[in-house]
Amino acid sequence: MLRDLVRAKWQYLSIAAMVLLGVIFFNASYAAYMNLDASYQGSYRALDFEDFGIALNAAPQRVSGRVRRIPGVIAVEGRLIEEVGLEVPSLMGAKKVIGRLITIPTDRELAVNRLKIVAGRGLRSTTAREVLLEASFAKHHKLKPGDDLIATRGSGRVRLKIAGI
Repeated sequence: MLRDLVRAKWQYLSIAAMVLLGVIFFNASYAAYMNLDASYQGSYRALDFEDFGIALNAAPQRVSGRVRRIPGVIAVEGRLIEEVGLEVPSLMGAKKVIGRLITIPTDRELAVNRLKIVAGRGLRSTTAREVLLEASFAKHHKLKPGDDLIATRGSGRVRLKIAGI
């Protein structure tokens, strides 16, 4: 057996190197996964992410109160969500994209899915025609607080001021 080891030392060394690299890559992948999971769990707790959501075509606001009274429900947040066309100004003219507008209350702290403002400020009032943008969307389109967007729905157009990211 010793003679076989000496004659095929490079083969055995290459097998040992492959096993070593496999263990190293597995540990690196697992550490990255654990890091991402810890980051997600930290954000989940800090921003009170929803456990699940229910989408309805239409419902009066009192439905939120009825859901809140269900045993085991800790928090409820009713929001209107609508997809609209957005005209995003750019160096080469205006880009048209599909955007999702989600209402948020301005008179109180959100109970579920709170926001982390990384630039600019929160919304001042529900009538100010201001928006908050998701960070990666703002970065991709090179938008910053103070810039304008135009939301289009049907034949209507509304100018929106970016308050924060």
